[in-house]
Amino acid sequence: MKKINFFINFKYNLIVLLVLIFFSTLSLYIYQFIYDGHHHGLMFSNAIDLLNAKKPYEEIFIQYGFLTTIIHSIGLFFLGKELYTLHIITIIFYFLSVYFIYLIIKELINSKIAIISILILLFNHPVPWLPWSNYISYFFIILSIFSFIKKTNYNYLLTGLFLGMAVLSRQDYFVPIFITLLLFSLIYLISSISINRYSNIIKILFAFIAPISLFILYLYLNNLFIAWKQYLILPNLYLDLNNTSIIEYIKNFITFFLSVAFTNFINKPQYLLIAIILITNSIFLIKFIRFKQYNLIFISLLSLSSSAVGISTELFRLYTSVSIGIIVLMCTITTIKSEDLRKFAFFFLLSTSIFSITFYPWGNNQQFKKINITKSNVSPKSILFTHNKWTPHKVRVLNEISYLKELILDNCSIQYAENLTFDNYFANSINLNRVRLLPYVKSNAKNQSIDTLFNKNFVQRINELISKENIIILIAEDNYSYDSGSIIFSKEYTYKKIKLNDINQKPNILKFYYPTKCYSKF
Repeated sequence: MKKINFFINFKYNLIVLLVLIFFSTLSLYIYQFIYDGHHHGLMFSNAIDLLNAKKPYEEIFIQYGFLTTIIHSIGLFFLGKELYTLHIITIIFYFLSVYFIYLIIKELINSKIAIISILILLFNHPVPWLPWSNYISYFFIILSIFSFIKKTNYNYLLTGLFLGMAVLSRQDYFVPIFITLLLFSLIYLISSISINRYSNIIKILFAFIAPISLFILYLYLNNLFIAWKQYLILPNLYLDLNNTSIIEYIKNFITFFLSVAFTNFINKPQYLLIAIILITNSIFLIKFIRFKQYNLIFISLLSLSSSAVGISTELFRLYTSVSIGIIVLMCTITTIKSEDLRKFAFFFLLSTSIFSITFYPWGNNQQFKKINITKSNVSPKSILFTHNKWTPHKVRVLNEISYLKELILDNCSIQYAENLTFDNYFANSINLNRVRLLPYVKSNAKNQSIDTLFNKNFVQRINELISKENIIILIAEDNYSYDSGSIIFSKEYTYKKIKLNDINQKPNILKFYYPTKCYSKF
C-alpha cells in the first residue's frame, strides 16, 4: 500500500513539476522580447542603486517595498548585474507561489484538486507581467497560509513573520493584512476563549510586528525615517492625479465584479475567475465562522482584504492578491453533495480557463501584445541587456547612448548624468550619480505633485553642474522647462541627436548633451 501511495504521489508531483517548468520556460522566452523601459527599468535602477550603496528613500525612489529592492539587489549580485536577472527572480517567486498553493490545496483536499487548481490559475495568468513587488509579496502571503495550516510548534510565528515580510516587500499590503489579523483575532478568540488561543494570536502578531519594527529601527538609525515617511502619502497623490477618491474606486470595483466581469467574459475572460473567487469567499465566510473552520476563515479574510491592492482591476494585481481565494473556492466546491454539480463546477472553471489561455495567452497585457518576435531582433552591446532581444531601432538607441557615454568618460571625469525621458533604460545605460530622485521624467506629469515632492530644486542643481561641466543630460519631448525653472546650457555644451523611432514612424528625437571638450573620436 505504501508503494502504491508513493507512486501516486510521485505521479502528481511530476505533473506539477512539468507544468511549472513549462510555464516558467514560456515566461523566460517571452521576457526576452519585452521592452518596457519605464517599469522594468525602474526596478533595475533601484536594485543597481542599492548595490552602489546609495541611501534608500533619500537617493533611491523605492515606491513599494524595501525588501523587494534588497531581493533584486541580491539577485543581481549573485546571478549577474543585468536586466534579465530581475525576470528570473520574478519567475522564481511567482511559480514557487503557485507550487505552494498546490501544496496547500493538497493538504486541505487532495492532489487531484490541487493540480486542477494550479492549472486554472496558470491558464488565467500564465506569465508574470512585471518584475514588480506584487509577485514577491504574493509569495510571502502564500507561505504564511502554508505555515498557518501546518500545525507545528512554530507555525504561528512563521505565519506572522511571512506576513511581515509581505508588507516589507510591498507596503500597500499593511492595511489589508492588519485588517485580516484584527478580524481573525476577534473571531478566533470570541469563539472559544483559552490561554492557548491567546498565545497563538500573540505569536502571530509578535512575529508580524518584529520585521517591520526592525525596518523602522533601521530607518531611524540611518536618519531615513523622515524621507521614508513622505512615501506614505503616495496613494493619496495618485488619487489626486487621477481625480478620484478611494470611495469611488471601491464603488467601481464592486460594480465591475458584479456585472462587467460576467458580461465582458468574451473579451476579458480572466476577470471571471476573480469574480467567482470574490463572491464565493464573501458568501461562505459566515458559514466558515459558524462552523469554526479557521483555516478557511483566515484565507478568506486575506483574499477579500487584499483586494484593496488590486482595486484598480489590473489583472496582475488581482492574480497576486485575490487569487489566493481559489483555495477556499476549491474547498467549497468539494463540499457540494451532488456529484454531477461538483463535476460541472470543476469542468466550468477549467474550460473557461482553457478559453482564457487559448485566446488571450498573454493575459490581456498590452505590453505583451506589442511584442515583436522576429529573427531580426538583436541584443544590445551593453552587458546590462545581454539576454534581451529587441527590435533593431530600440537596440540602436541603447548602443548609441552606451557608445557616447564611453567616449565622453574616456576624455572627461564626469560624475553626474540626468535622464529627462520616460525610459529608465537610458539611465541604466549611463549609470552615474543623479540629481533627481526619480531616474525618469514623464512629460505630461512633470509638474504634478508626485514629481515635485521628490525632486525639489533639481533644476538649479543641474544648472550648477552644467556650469562646472560635470553632467551628461538626456532630454526628449522638450523636457527643458519646469515650474521650478528651465535647464540652461552654457556655450561649453553641445549635443548629439539620436532618433528614437523606426524609419516608418513619426520622428522623435533624443538629445544627448555633454561638454564639448569631452567628445573625441581619437
